[in-house]
Amino acid sequence: MKKCFKKLVSLVCASALAVSMLSTYCTDVKAATVSGHELKNPVKESSNTEWDCVWFGSYPQAEVVPSSTYTAINNDLLQDGDLIVSEELYNKLIKAKDMDWNENGDINLEGTYYRRIKKSDATSSTVISPGPLGKVLTTYQWDSDSEYHYFKYEPIKWRVLNITGDDALLLADQGLDNPAESKKISYWNRSEVRTWLNGDSSDTFIKTAFSAAERAAIKTSQITENQTIVSDKIFLLSESDVLKESYGFSNDETSLDRARWSRSSTFSKAMGTHINKEFISIPYYGCSPWMLRSAKYNPPSRSGPANYQQRCVGSMGNVVYTLADYTNLTIGCSTVRPVLHLDISSSSRVCSYAGTVNSNGR
Repeated sequence: MKKCFKKLVSLVCASALAVSMLSTYCTDVKAATVSGHELKNPVKESSNTEWDCVWFGSYPQAEVVPSSTYTAINNDLLQDGDLIVSEELYNKLIKAKDMDWNENGDINLEGTYYRRIKKSDATSSTVISPGPLGKVLTTYQWDSDSEYHYFKYEPIKWRVLNITGDDALLLADQGLDNPAESKKISYWNRSEVRTWLNGDSSDTFIKTAFSAAERAAIKTSQITENQTIVSDKIFLLSESDVLKESYGFSNDETSLDRARWSRSSTFSKAMGTHINKEFISIPYYGCSPWMLRSAKYNPPSRSGPANYQQRCVGSMGNVVYTLADYTNLTIGCSTVRPVLHLDISSSSRVCSYAGTVNSNGR
């Protein structure tokens, strides 16, 4: 009887252990889901990569205009959603009192936020003069120094670069801004772009783009760059990141990689982001260069004083040192595509599934 009892206890314990191990295993492999959709890592096949996407946060993106007559950006460079044509809405914005706009140029109009900027607010508004490859880039054309242009806050679409449990590494689907800080080049730990992305003031990206609940769902990441480790919620990809095939990119930095091509919002263009317009028939027509966090320090030499060179992805999808290397332009013409780690388990109320995008433009 005792032997039977011992065997029974042994079987019960073994079963409990098996259930416990199964439970642990299931927890480890549980897929992250958003809006009932199971998120997946990038799928790369031949020259095409497909990414799952999510909506998270909001930022000024599309421009509000009174009519379809628009001259700031060439019509052949405009994409669906770049403009909001509404004379009624435009008139409401233009007639709003100055006191209704906050110090960042934002207004809450009937429950929706908008931003206004003028030419002097842009990081760069100089038209490129002819020069080596300079003719292939263009920027936003301001028709007046004093008139405001208006942009609507819209949900930000993010590409899922990697899923590990409930952690999602996200890259903004398009360039969102061209802050003045992008002209100040240095190592990431003391970069002004890093401060703009993560700072506490009301005009920083993290405070502008995300509510308190959304900020709580963003994980703090340990970022290593130039043998220095810093803690950031928002950051930029590194040179090595944009060579990772697991993220959907080519491992060749010289490749004109479709997966690295980037569009930019109308707001980013208005702030000074340049656009490739070499030939309308080329596939990267309308793409913009975008910043990486990697930088190189050049000590003083006979050829010149000490300086930093910023790594960025060119408008053609290759990885280069500062645009000055091949267009005689400053780094200030690159757009910013923020990156973050999102805790999917705590973000169900603040993010939603946004379908897929792929490097062939679909």
